[in-house]
Amino acid sequence: MQDLVEIYSSDEDSFAVGSIIYENSNRLFAHLVDDQGKIDGYLLFDKKAIRKIEKNTEYLKKLSKYMDFWGNISIGNSDNPIYKSKPDFIDLIKYAKENHKIITLATSFDYYDSICGYVNSFTENLVKIDAINQSNAKVFDQFEISIDQIITLEIESIDNFLLGYASKKL
Repeated sequence: MQDLVEIYSSDEDSFAVGSIIYENSNRLFAHLVDDQGKIDGYLLFDKKAIRKIEKNTEYLKKLSKYMDFWGNISIGNSDNPIYKSKPDFIDLIKYAKENHKIITLATSFDYYDSICGYVNSFTENLVKIDAINQSNAKVFDQFEISIDQIITLEIESIDNFLLGYASKKL
């Protein structure tokens, strides 16, 4: 894994930790690490939602040591070529649909502006999500989200893997 960074959003209390896979003028794609130092999925950001990026902090040094503890355990780590292809939101939505993956989409950093679930359908402008209730792992509703309003998309995180497993077993 490349160097760890802290990615701060426009929300003062919100940040993610991971290594940057790629960035361009509009997007930043990161491989995340959770607060226990475990590799934890992928997150695509709209760069307008990023306030700053920090490197080499004391917190990151601690997480690097945690990561040493976990070794080569591959939780949340995929070798699928999609993650090396500089994907945009629509690419990851299509991948999630084709592979029946749970994703978490956010249109702001307010908890209530995110939705977790399976991609039901999508166009170039709109995605329909079969939303999963995170307390019981059951589909509870369907939401339409304009793709140009998405600021983050999380895929193959530990939480999403667990929720997908539970929803398939119910």
